[in-house]
Amino acid sequence: MGRKTFDSIPAKILKNCICIVFSRNTPLQSYNNIFLIKSLDDFWQVIKPFTDKKIFMVGGAEIATLFLEQNLIDEFLLTKINKKQLSDL
Repeated sequence: MGRKTFDSIPAKILKNCICIVFSRNTPLQSYNNIFLIKSLDDFWQVIKPFTDKKIFMVGGAEIATLFLEQNLIDEFLLTKINKKQLSDL
């Protein structure tokens, strides 16, 4: 996921997940279940121990485009929220 998406998700939701966060500006340090990375090369290094697991891409257009351009998405799972939400859109 991208850093903006990561920042928008409450920590308690992510506590049982391995999170790989793409960021251009955040210092690259990893802790607990969170890996902060800058590139797809970093991504490939981080996921090596998890290649037997299902990996989900969470985020907006920028991350989705990156993964689509590299042919890394097998399927889309979309959630429709039938309620007005505060949003940056």
